[in-house]
Amino acid sequence: MRYLLLSALLIGAAWAADGDVVQTLKVDLNGDGKPESFVLKRLGEQARLVVLDSQGRTLWQAPRTELFLFGGPLDGGDLQAAGDLDGDKRVDLVGTYQKSDVSPTRFRWFRWTGSRLELVSQGYLCPLSQRPGTFKFSENQSSYWVERVLAIEPGRLKVELFDPVTEERNLTVWLRADENGEFVITE
Repeated sequence: MRYLLLSALLIGAAWAADGDVVQTLKVDLNGDGKPESFVLKRLGEQARLVVLDSQGRTLWQAPRTELFLFGGPLDGGDLQAAGDLDGDKRVDLVGTYQKSDVSPTRFRWFRWTGSRLELVSQGYLCPLSQRPGTFKFSENQSSYWVERVLAIEPGRLKVELFDPVTEERNLTVWLRADENGEFVITE
């Protein structure tokens, strides 16, 4: 059994060679009705963020910095969702950093400028204790948090909340972005 598992790991590792696409999110970046792609391309044990046009040509390739690298030995981080997160009519991308199974998800929120991705915010998406039902990106962890971003629609995002005390992950809510960079539960 050990040999079978080791063989499967080696074969799986061989399938993801440097430069191979390991994840793709499609979204229309320029309003022409044709979807461009945010892709993660294998780079050693990690993956680099690249933006491709509708024909598969590179529009932008991220620098090799931690901010734009995904993957790793733990739960490696990935692209979660793309769309107009805050209602400004520009495309946003939400991804995660790698994490362990006992820590909150740490997010990174990028905005497409027309020629590259820029960081808007990063951190844990946790509730504000002084305003129940309101979440904000923060470097402080809390008693519960947003575990995954499931979808983005103009001005709001659908998320899965996680409560580590009860280990409940099934609470799905919509958060509406406000003018202060905070997100308020709407449903």
